[in-house]
Amino acid sequence: MTWNGIINIQNVSGTFNGAAYTFATVQLGATGWNNFTNYWAFGSGTKSFELIAPGLFTWNSNGSVTLNVGNLTMGDYNMFSGGVSDYHLNIVDPPGANSLISTPEPASLILLSVGGLALGALRRRKAA
Repeated sequence: MTWNGIINIQNVSGTFNGAAYTFATVQLGATGWNNFTNYWAFGSGTKSFELIAPGLFTWNSNGSVTLNVGNLTMGDYNMFSGGVSDYHLNIVDPPGANSLISTPEPASLILLSVGGLALGALRRRKAA
């Protein structure tokens, strides 16, 4: 869902301060509140997280979004009143992310094994 160039992602599960946490809304955008840029904001009451920076992502022609790799200097809510931007965001493309091989889940393997054993038992029964 987008609004004025800001991507809104609802119900994002992850970790926060080392504990499981579900964000009600995660917002990504190039410009945010009052046209400010290069800041992050967290709302504990609303369980929201906002990351605003030009060049953070690229809109693709098919409507999808690509998160851009790079380093950004960010500020927090203090920058709105003249505070410094003293956070650094390093976005990396994990090596091998596109070459991962999926592993079958245990239930599928068990089901396949039981089916193989059943076929073997039926064949043995016919032979006897």
